[in-house]
Amino acid sequence: MSTILIIEREAKWSNIICQALHKARYDTITAINGEDALKLLSIHQPDIVLVEEYVLKMCGENYCQSLKEKHVTHTVPILVHTHIPPSVTDQKSHIDFILDQPTVLPDLLSRIDQLLRPAVQFA
Repeated sequence: MSTILIIEREAKWSNIICQALHKARYDTITAINGEDALKLLSIHQPDIVLVEEYVLKMCGENYCQSLKEKHVTHTVPILVHTHIPPSVTDQKSHIDFILDQPTVLPDLLSRIDQLLRPAVQFA
């Protein structure tokens, strides 16, 4: 079973996302800020990091880059959900996908499935 690290400051939204992911048979780990997420990453190895754009603003412009530089998460896809995609352009090279808010749960689940699906190899 795949594990998703959710970095979300609003508990209500975090719970909604967790419930949807659990129904889709994903395990979840939650953090309310970037610092807590880094602590969790020293213990867990998620398959995807889902981060709220506001958390990125609070953590600084190099947060996604620092995630990609960590050995445990250097290949882990980062999915950002945001109201204003241009506000994360400084980190865009380290983000695998940006999903507009309000996030529609079926769209989120579909994108997670796509990011976790292994690339098709052609012979």
